[in-house]
Amino acid sequence: MHLYKLEEIAKKYGILYTIVVQLDDDTLDIIGDRDKLKYDDIVKLYFDDINSIKHLNKSLEGQLMPRLLSQGEIACIICKPNDNIIISMFFDESKSSFDAVDLSEDVNQDIEELWGGKY
Repeated sequence: MHLYKLEEIAKKYGILYTIVVQLDDDTLDIIGDRDKLKYDDIVKLYFDDINSIKHLNKSLEGQLMPRLLSQGEIACIICKPNDNIIISMFFDESKSSFDAVDLSEDVNQDIEELWGGKY
């Protein structure tokens, strides 16, 4: 797994909290501290249990990546470097909408390169 490299990507872009989901065995790896998020409602809604994660995964089928979600002052970049992995990176959304989209595309590109190409 690429956790060390993902941690470098998180630091590079000011990501506060990262969840890496391996869907083939329903495991989660965490990078960062959830307590650093001003709000964690997005985490609760999509990532607090495996059924919510699987529902999210199903909703991502056929979608262009990355996806960008936001609630309040927290935003989440969702990337799928392959069929069995979801990477969600949470950051403080003090950026403009355009800057947040640019950030999500830059993060996704780094993740795709880490996994060896586009999904």
